[in-house]
Amino acid sequence: MQIDLKKIIKPGLRIFISAVGNPARMSSTVVKVRDADIAVTIPTKGSYFYTIAKGTVADISFFAGSGSYTFSVAVLKRIILNGIPVLILEFPKEFERSERREALRVSTLFPIKLVLTELEGENEKVKVVNREYPALCVDISAGGIQIDAQSSKVVPLADGVVMEIDFCNALEDINRLKGVAVRAPRSPGDGWGIKFADIGKNAETKISRYIFRKQREKPK
Repeated sequence: MQIDLKKIIKPGLRIFISAVGNPARMSSTVVKVRDADIAVTIPTKGSYFYTIAKGTVADISFFAGSGSYTFSVAVLKRIILNGIPVLILEFPKEFERSERREALRVSTLFPIKLVLTELEGENEKVKVVNREYPALCVDISAGGIQIDAQSSKVVPLADGVVMEIDFCNALEDINRLKGVAVRAPRSPGDGWGIKFADIGKNAETKISRYIFRKQREKPK
């Protein structure tokens, strides 16, 4: 099916932008679309604005409908448009599109800590303690994670066990999320599946951005 990007890239569309070779991904919004170029707001990350120099090749990604789109274009110039500073990007001649699933997941490998609330002691001396168990995250989606098989043999998990997941600075600005053990290992090489609980939109967006970036890094 032929896709006309001019019908998809419209003013108000939120995009993610980064200079080629720079892993920092920033947020921007489409302001104006013409046949040869696209005007977008100055990229931001948090409360900071970032300038991308003229001639720099930028990686662009965005979501629309059921698809995710990516392309690389040159930054043509920076101008003032209707009193607003904007970047002018060349209009893409080619792009990639992939289906966006509700819980798009990607294989990964980074250390985490699972923080479980446990009872310690006997009789009148019983007390509640938070105990940390190291593990490896081997799979992640906006809905949850899977930990490695070895950790699954050590961490005392069972269906419905609630915990805090400490991401140990592996994900941008996400320190801890609440999780619930929902899927036991199905084979010796399998690990526990943990579902995120009460995940906010902000954290969900950051995890989706991490997944999107990891997919772009896959060798073609």
